[in-house]
Amino acid sequence: PADHPLARRSRLRAADLAGADLIVHSADRRSVMYDVVLGLLRDAGVEPHIRHEVAETSTLVTLVAGGLGIAVVPEPVTALALNGVVYLPLAGADARVELAVAHRADRSEPHLERTVGIIRATL
Repeated sequence: PADHPLARRSRLRAADLAGADLIVHSADRRSVMYDVVLGLLRDAGVEPHIRHEVAETSTLVTLVAGGLGIAVVPEPVTALALNGVVYLPLAGADARVELAVAHRADRSEPHLERTVGIIRATL
């Protein structure tokens, strides 16, 4: 959240999140982000304090904007610009998440083509 003391920094380390209320993707929904985030914290010796688990990234960022906790998200999520949210790089975090996309070959809507183009550009 923009008013959190950590938001004043230019970058964070996973160890800086010790004791912070966290908002994470749900473990029950088999989100790869749940395992990635908990792995980053464990590697830094941080015992996570999970306040909320959510199914959707937009919900996660909205809860952060509401001041309910901190979240670790992939860099592309920073495109979800919301008032009350500050995105900071996580120093030393070298976690990667594989992304795949499947769509019907007979579909060519502009939003679909933009999304597929963005994903291809990151390969």
